[in-house]
Amino acid sequence: MQLRDWRCHLSTNLWLQSKCKGPIGDNAPARWGIGERQGVVALLARPNQGLLALALLSIHGPRASNASRERGQALVELALVAPILVLILVAIFQFAYVLETQIGLTNALREAARRAAAAPNPTVAWVQLQLDGDGTPSNKGLLAQNVQGYQSSRATETICFSRYTVAGVTGNNDRVDIGITYNHPVFFPILSFVTGSPTTWTLTSQAEMRLETDLTVAPVACP
Repeated sequence: MQLRDWRCHLSTNLWLQSKCKGPIGDNAPARWGIGERQGVVALLARPNQGLLALALLSIHGPRASNASRERGQALVELALVAPILVLILVAIFQFAYVLETQIGLTNALREAARRAAAAPNPTVAWVQLQLDGDGTPSNKGLLAQNVQGYQSSRATETICFSRYTVAGVTGNNDRVDIGITYNHPVFFPILSFVTGSPTTWTLTSQAEMRLETDLTVAPVACP
């Protein structure tokens, strides 16, 4: 049986010293009890073994366990970092939905302007029908088709036709202007410092396109 303790090196018993395993540095440190402390004090009183006892105190002295200290430090670090990570994750989800809606609004308005430009004699009601549909499943409208979870109650649309002149070009030049303001819902009120409102995020989009055919009635200037 090999002993792994500092006492086997300090003992004057030759048999006990022969059972020591390796040098002093290889012996595993142990928690010191009252008896062990008293033994070291007694060894310090011996001139021939005092220096060795001091060396052992520096190598195998009682050391507090770092496990609980490390666990406490990890909890503190988690408490400091967790709110920041949650805020970043929430912002990623919110910005992703907003960006998707913004792209959908832009695509819907561009398609409506393109259809109006190719139509023979488009009107405001006709363009609005292209945007909002007629309420039937077969014609949901461009906005509902391009914007996920679109709600018409959150949107304010502006549609107008205008006529402009170009130097050196004869004839009328008519165009259609379509705009929309959409109050996108904010899923996480904590982001109100970015949106300015704890419930909605205002998005805007606009599209304009020259008409291929002149309007039969001269349009008024867009507001």
